[in-house]
Amino acid sequence: MNVKTNQWYYVALTYDGNTTKMYINGVLKDSKTRSGPFTPNAYDVYIGKSNSGLYPFYLNRIVDEVRMYNRALRAAAILQLSQLQE
Repeated sequence: MNVKTNQWYYVALTYDGNTTKMYINGVLKDSKTRSGPFTPNAYDVYIGKSNSGLYPFYLNRIVDEVRMYNRALRAAAILQLSQLQE
């Protein structure tokens, strides 16, 4: 997918303990099987930036309406959220 300037995108990532999924504008774009649960840690959460010296890159865009859930949302919920308008 090519990202266009001056256009908003709704991006959602989920992980249910087995599978990671990436949705763009409510549509599933990628899915991969992963093993292992998340491990609790004391690290800060960065959005639009990597906390790694190997990848010191920043997202040069605006990030708005960030939400984090303690569960993987279903596809229907992600589609519904992607269609919310202010």
